[in-house]
Amino acid sequence: MQISDLLYHKPTPGITFPRNSGDPNFFLDLKAHLDNNLDYRKQRIVWRKTKPASWDMYRIKDEFFQEFCEKDLPVFHRDIEIFVNFYLGLPAEEIAKLFCAKWKGYEKTYGMEFVERAIRRCQNEKKPVQI
Repeated sequence: MQISDLLYHKPTPGITFPRNSGDPNFFLDLKAHLDNNLDYRKQRIVWRKTKPASWDMYRIKDEFFQEFCEKDLPVFHRDIEIFVNFYLGLPAEEIAKLFCAKWKGYEKTYGMEFVERAIRRCQNEKKPVQI
């Protein structure tokens, strides 16, 4: 790693997130939140050992989060969608409490805030479009 990598970090081009549903900062906020999660960091360290030594830490974070978005987040979002469909009439806060009570692992990884935001995103996708 070079000093310029630390001083002039540019995000890795090509990082893509799933479509936006009314919460444009969801994935960037989630990335920052997961960087503070011990289990997520351990997974990233194991994943890092399979990559070239020339990659800087910012590229590692971006690439790992991209892979996380492609592999692990769809499972989380499918579980959210199933749960939201089961509790259609409830507000997002109540659904988030029920969801986290049923699956403690999601609460541990994502926290109540991101579970609720994911539920809101799912509810926004379910709203009928007015013409």
